[in-house]
Amino acid sequence: MAGIGFDLEEIFRKNTYGGDAVAYTAAAVTISGAWIFGLLALIVVFLKSSSTLSSVELSLLFTMITYSYAGAMLITSVLTFPITRYLADCLHQGKVDSFGPAFSASCVLHLTLALLLGSAFYAANPLPTNLQVSGVLLLVSCTQLWLCTTFVGLMRFRLPAAVTFLMGYSFCALGATQLGARLGLLGYLAGFGLGLSLMAMALTCLLASVFSFPRVVDFGFIRLLWQRPFLAPCGLALALGSWIDKILFWASPWALPSAPYLRSYTPYDMSFFLGYTLSIPVLTWLILRVETGFARRVQELFAHLTNRQPYERIQAAKIAIADNMNQTFRIFLTQMVPIGLLAIFGTPTLLRWLHLPDYLTHLVRISILSCVGASFLQVHVLYLMYFDLSGMAFVACGVFLVANYVGTALTLQWGFRWFGLGFLVSSYLGTIVSMVLINRSMPRIEFIVMQYYARIRPRIRLPSILRRLLPGHRAQEARP
Repeated sequence: MAGIGFDLEEIFRKNTYGGDAVAYTAAAVTISGAWIFGLLALIVVFLKSSSTLSSVELSLLFTMITYSYAGAMLITSVLTFPITRYLADCLHQGKVDSFGPAFSASCVLHLTLALLLGSAFYAANPLPTNLQVSGVLLLVSCTQLWLCTTFVGLMRFRLPAAVTFLMGYSFCALGATQLGARLGLLGYLAGFGLGLSLMAMALTCLLASVFSFPRVVDFGFIRLLWQRPFLAPCGLALALGSWIDKILFWASPWALPSAPYLRSYTPYDMSFFLGYTLSIPVLTWLILRVETGFARRVQELFAHLTNRQPYERIQAAKIAIADNMNQTFRIFLTQMVPIGLLAIFGTPTLLRWLHLPDYLTHLVRISILSCVGASFLQVHVLYLMYFDLSGMAFVACGVFLVANYVGTALTLQWGFRWFGLGFLVSSYLGTIVSMVLINRSMPRIEFIVMQYYARIRPRIRLPSILRRLLPGHRAQEARP
């Protein structure tokens, strides 16, 4: 979303230790706040529930929570890119009064869809009514939470959002552990779902108080579904590509059914849960780089083109963009060394601390490297979106989705030692495809920007015979 990181960049320009710490903290909350505090809360719930619930109840608890997060991500993925693009356009045009109506419209759409899908899904599973209601509550709360995080980046002051995430997930962990000790499985689900609901309500009220509402709803982002037809498929392909390997494992003979449509393979799910947790700092840093320095240089290129600056300045802006991307890539490669060492040598210690079996060691190592690759893929998708190359972004996400599906299907047949390689190969394959597409587009990026933003269209010169048939041709020829 062009522009939301510029206030962070202003903090970085203070060149102080405190300024950098505030900027990184604000970026972490804006980009990964829901993930960071949510994963910490889940770890607390896991450590507490593993000693009080049976293996069947424990599997059902985390299967329902996992399905809620997966469902919320897939539900919101369809409109994530259209909404953020619409908000970015409104921000660029100074139409900040459109933020509130767009937020309320997106809430109506997503909450209705989550309620319908959640009710239908849990109605198909023969569970007690109280567990079914808790499952629907989890899905609706997660959906609203993911939706709110899309709009949190528009807030100038993010401290209230940080406090809301911290307090909300603290209440999730506290409520789940306290109710779980008394009511068992229902207590854990109800406590965690109630905490999510309160946090989603608090974020909704916070955003509603920040935004203006000159009208109730604004469904203007719906028009982007056909005006820019690759935005919605790109978001869906990226989210589905991140979950398709888990879905295949849930449908495989390796999975254990907690209900007819609630299946899970705990070793794989737990390994990638840890992988996503440990890759959050990398994702936060990468997106921070995109939303500050890269976004600023892209804005300068757009300004030079729309203001018809000399080509030397346009070329200098292009070089600055390429230098920023190359610098991010070089620093990312240097970060991969400690991440690789951590994955190799630190995984056994982590598993012992979490009381997990040692046979998960190689799967956790693969998941860490895979999630880091998926983070790098998301950054390259953002690069393409900034240049309005949503079609190319869809190609990269499509390659990621198809490769993950094929690779996971093959590794399921090869055996346990190959598990996770499908996601690992597909994440870096999608990244390579996106890098190639960006590299091919950079030499002519000014033409692409002018075509989409300055509304310049190539002139088609018709043959002279056809031109003579056009009305007004003689009048045009008579002009000096």
